[in-house]
Amino acid sequence: MHFNRFAVIVLSVSAINTCILLRGLSFQWVSAREKFQQAANLIDAEQRMKKSMWGQFWSAHQRFFKYLCIASKVRRVVQLAREEVQNGKVGLCNMTSPRGEHIAM
Repeated sequence: MHFNRFAVIVLSVSAINTCILLRGLSFQWVSAREKFQQAANLIDAEQRMKKSMWGQFWSAHQRFFKYLCIASKVRRVVQLAREEVQNGKVGLCNMTSPRGEHIAM
């Protein structure tokens, strides 16, 4: 009888990647937020509409950075999978983070 072994490997986002992410993209999100605010003012949006709009905006913001952090780990995951294949094993990768604590910067 053969048993499979599984290992959970937590990869962190490097400090360099964190700086690049925060510096390069925070300006774009600030600019986008300003444009959303201008659009809401232009159409004289009701409070209910603004609440929905900002909920969608911040949800997109959070998802964007979550998946950007996951993407920054792809190279290492591919390297680990290749090592497993070279050792005659099967590499199975799951790069999700349901609660977000593994991708915190």
